Amino acid sequence: MPTARTLRLNELLQRELSALLHQEHQTEAVAITVTSVDVSPDLKACRIFVAVTGDGTLVEDRLRWLRRQAAALRTTLSRRIVLKHLPALTFVPDTATSRGNRILAVLDEIVAREKLSPVPSGGESDSGGDISPRLDAPSGSGPAPVSLLELASPPGQAPPRAKFRPPVEPRRETAAFPVKSKLKAHHSKLKAARAQRSVPIP
Repeated sequence: MPTARTLRLNELLQRELSALLHQEHQTEAVAITVTSVDVSPDLKACRIFVAVTGDGTLVEDRLRWLRRQAAALRTTLSRRIVLKHLPALTFVPDTATSRGNRILAVLDEIVAREKLSPVPSGGESDSGGDISPRLDAPSGSGPAPVSLLELASPPGQAPPRAKFRPPVEPRRETAAFPVKSKLKAHHSKLKAARAQRSVPIP
């Protein structure tokens, strides 16, 4: 787990390196963003995560440029940051930003499709109890709505109808104790004992 000193050094390196790139290398670093810095516990090396705006070719080109300039950037940073030994810089592409952008794009596409084909209000369908979800066609001339069960059923066979079934509660099994039979046997033994005591002695 990083210490407080390591976290402060991460923030300081990220701030100073971002300022250095955009002040002294405006043309080369215009599409580069320093997203985070991870310094090792021994303070000898650090990974610098960068995000590049552009296609794959531009990303590879900017990463090669950063790796070539790693020694020069480290020398310049050593004049700005007072440390006994400045960590070695290793530039790593930040894929989390691109994944997040792809997820947001997919979500925006889903929202746009839902706006084009709104779901009709009402809990019951016209199929008389069929509660299976339906894929509604856009308004206008087009095919009739098709349910998911109809798509899953083989061609030429009627789709099964989904019916609502209430949940079945599990049975509570209770152990039956033959209390009455035990009491009867006990009373019969008592009667037999009393009958033996009441027999007259000849």
